[in-house]
Parts: sequence; structure tokens; C-alpha cells
Amino acid sequence: MHEEVLSIAFGVTFTYKQWNALQEQFLLASAEREAHLKSLLMITSKGSLTIDEYHCRFKHVCDNLAAINKPLFDLDMVSQFSRGLEAKYKIFHTSKLTKPPYPTLQELLLALQSYE
Repeated sequence: MHEEVLSIAFGVTFTYKQWNALQEQFLLASAEREAHLKSLLMITSKGSLTIDEYHCRFKHVCDNLAAINKPLFDLDMVSQFSRGLEAKYKIFHTSKLTKPPYPTLQELLLALQSYE
């Protein structure tokens, strides 16, 4: 085991108690990680990036959320992704995201790539 993990488990004699001690420690770290990743989503924007570069950066954060078992629903990803777009992409927000059926992130990305 890693030294930090061993220091948490040291002195606990029962497996159940060891598991609870480790779980307590890692839940705190996971909550902090989730908050950090969600704040990254809020500040991630296209800016001077291409659509593909922006998508790659955005997807990296989403993948990290999924890795800690906190995945975003596709509609939430579409909403967050479109929030980070510049004003010149407002037409996509208006035409694609104001009424059902809502696009998947992949569908929105394809439409944006053809526009760019």
C-alpha cells in the first residue's frame, strides 16, 4: 500500500474498521476533487481555441468527473459546453438548445465544426 494509505490503516485491527477509515479519507478527497473539476467546467470557455481544442479540454474535465463516479448527463454536458462558447455561436444555442429534441454533445460538436 502507498505510505499515506498505510498511515490511515495503521493501528486499526479489523478489516471493517480499516475499510471505514480509508473510505472516510478518500470520500473527503473525492468531494474536493469533484468541486475542483466542477469549478473548472464553469471557467472553461472556447476563447481563442478552436472548437476541437475546446472540446478536448472540456471532455478531459468531464472524463475526470466520470473517473470519480460523478459523470455528467449528456444534456448537462451540452448545456455546459454551449455556455463556454462565444457570442458568434449564439445561433446554435438558440436553434438547438431551446426546444426538444436536444442534441447530444457529439451532435452539437459536429454542427459547430461545420459552422467553423
